[in-house]
Amino acid sequence: MDKRKYEIKVLLILFACIISLSGCVRHEFPAIDPAEPFGLVAEPWGDYSINTDDITEWIPEGEYIIGRDLPAGLYILIPTDNEISGHMVIEKLDVNGKPITNKPEQDFFVIGFYFLEIAEGKNLFLRNIKMAPIDKASEIKPDENGYYGEGIYRVGKDIPAGEYFFEADPSQANINRLTVVANVYDQYAQSYVLSPYVGFCYLTVRDGDYLDVTSTRFTSAQKEHIIKSNNGVYPAGHYLVGRDIPSGKYVLKADEGEEGTYIVYKDSRSKAHEFIVMKSFKRNATINLSDGQYLLVERASFMAK
Repeated sequence: MDKRKYEIKVLLILFACIISLSGCVRHEFPAIDPAEPFGLVAEPWGDYSINTDDITEWIPEGEYIIGRDLPAGLYILIPTDNEISGHMVIEKLDVNGKPITNKPEQDFFVIGFYFLEIAEGKNLFLRNIKMAPIDKASEIKPDENGYYGEGIYRVGKDIPAGEYFFEADPSQANINRLTVVANVYDQYAQSYVLSPYVGFCYLTVRDGDYLDVTSTRFTSAQKEHIIKSNNGVYPAGHYLVGRDIPSGKYVLKADEGEEGTYIVYKDSRSKAHEFIVMKSFKRNATINLSDGQYLLVERASFMAK
């Protein structure tokens, strides 16, 4: 390679570094003021466990054929004492009345509670779960501040369809990060939408969904919440542009020793692959955002440019 071509190649590399979204020079952010709020300003965390004090007789774990061992109807299921979760499987019966084990109708791990409507002719398997019949259709209500707690919710029955705002339990930090655990399933436990692994996020659920929530509370997305920057810097999270942050151009900085990621979605129902744009970066990145978009930032912070 002659000297002229070499010089041109070096200049092109330098130019690419300058315009690269990841940046060759780390963009330093203002220091975070520990005396000021940073991120979601959450209301005090309450007790969101469902009240079962009036239930005196429980059906223990085991295997039951509905219509023979137990009547069809509506039941409440909760983990047995001293257990964090329990396993529930519902199977159809073949012509000989034997469970069809290779294709369960429902297969869930229950944390918190689950209201189950089950018909005759089904095989019900419970492990580390107890249950009790409910005489009439259940009504689950949020607490006085409008929050629901962990459990498995039937959308359209236990809670209305719509968009909700989720907050991770601050006492359940995962590897020093708060993580919302809220997954949306169909009746066969096939995942529709998984919550992002950040401390707060939006999710939209539809009639017929099952919403499985662990170590997380949620409320209507219409309820006011406050997300504050600190010296202009915002933490990782799931933001609605035009509500939580203004539209415009932003620069992002990956956490020290981490690879940051940003993803932009058109709504809060999108599956993981249904994004407008996604990028991972080790130093910096820049992005333009428009009102109505949803920005997910993981292992990074960001500020207006």
